Amino acid sequence: MIKRLIGTMPDWAQKKHPHMRYLFSGEQKTSRVARILGLLSLLFIIAMFGMIGYANASTFFQNNPFELPISMLLFEFLFWAIIILQVGLSITALLPLVSFISYEKSKQTWDSVRTTHQGIALLIRARWAAGVFYRLRPVLIILWVARIALIGALLYDLTALGGTYLSSLSANITPRLPQWAVLILVVMGITASLLLPVTSIGINMALGLWFSTWVQKRLYVALLQIFLVMIQTIIAGGFAILFLSIRDEQIFAQLLTADPTQLALLWVLLLGFSIFADWGLIFLYLGLYAGTIWAKIPYGIFLGAGALVMVLVQSFITDRLLAWTIRRAENRDYLECLLRDDIHGCGRIGRQWHIMGIANPHQALNIGVMGVFAQRVYKKEHGFHIAFCDLSGNLRVTADGTRQHPLNGESTFIGKQ
Repeated sequence: MIKRLIGTMPDWAQKKHPHMRYLFSGEQKTSRVARILGLLSLLFIIAMFGMIGYANASTFFQNNPFELPISMLLFEFLFWAIIILQVGLSITALLPLVSFISYEKSKQTWDSVRTTHQGIALLIRARWAAGVFYRLRPVLIILWVARIALIGALLYDLTALGGTYLSSLSANITPRLPQWAVLILVVMGITASLLLPVTSIGINMALGLWFSTWVQKRLYVALLQIFLVMIQTIIAGGFAILFLSIRDEQIFAQLLTADPTQLALLWVLLLGFSIFADWGLIFLYLGLYAGTIWAKIPYGIFLGAGALVMVLVQSFITDRLLAWTIRRAENRDYLECLLRDDIHGCGRIGRQWHIMGIANPHQALNIGVMGVFAQRVYKKEHGFHIAFCDLSGNLRVTADGTRQHPLNGESTFIGKQ
């Protein structure tokens, strides 16, 4: 996944690919009234987020937030709005894909896709890329713009106190580290904060596609979606409580004990918060990240490095989930085909899932006969079994009379009759 972010995207992830064009072909152009309503809704959401940010920065309208340092003002103003936006983005990336395969089957396009060369694999990967790189890109841009603003404020803070601001923050940390190591760990946290939105969306979409291979009935899909929303809400709420506990000095003092096990558990919880809740946003405000976590939690300075490692782990899991999803989709179709036919039907002809992998359709010899002749003929039942339990396909191969008249002898070439 990281290679696709920093390198050239593969063909199936580009808009000119046939599967990508198919996915975007169903999108209808919005009318002028719909665009105006969408713009008004966007302005309303921005105003609501602005009110939330102002209330948080001013301690519920008790103080003047513009008297705060620039980094603190931006963090307090943007934090909760971005958290709400990221939770909504996670749900948006996950839920629609839970019903992806069942939706394609309801449109009666799934059988056509699986008869093409690598059709299932390309469609699943294209659907994942359409969400990560295209449909959710405007929201990702908003998240990146907010992060860039916080990074600018962080760099401005580093120039405070004659350039010794970072030295003063790392004076009492555990373990003691040289300044170059502290700076590298800060940069790792910044890098993780920029990459986590993409990898988090990617793994959520891969997880949704994986769920679609297990649950395909509408009732079960709806129940699963409700369950996933509850899980996402519980996780976000739990980590929000943890963050508020850290901001409260009395509660945070109670969490800090001399027990190394509890301190290690608190470190893991903070890492989980930075990965699953704020997506590394906390690393961009040194007043909280360094002033509180570094000073009071042993090895808290390594949270940024841990988050960057988790970015790589999420990328690896995303790739494996997509590969597993493709295998499950192909195997599930094979098993469903066996249930509709008999034990000899719908098999893998020539170790291939599709006709195009067996022979060139422009050859004069009938593909169905070739597949049976070249591989094997069952002795107990001399019938021709067409691929994928479908009487016809998009390959211009007629299916009239297929498997209607069993033969008493094995198939031979026309020239040998």
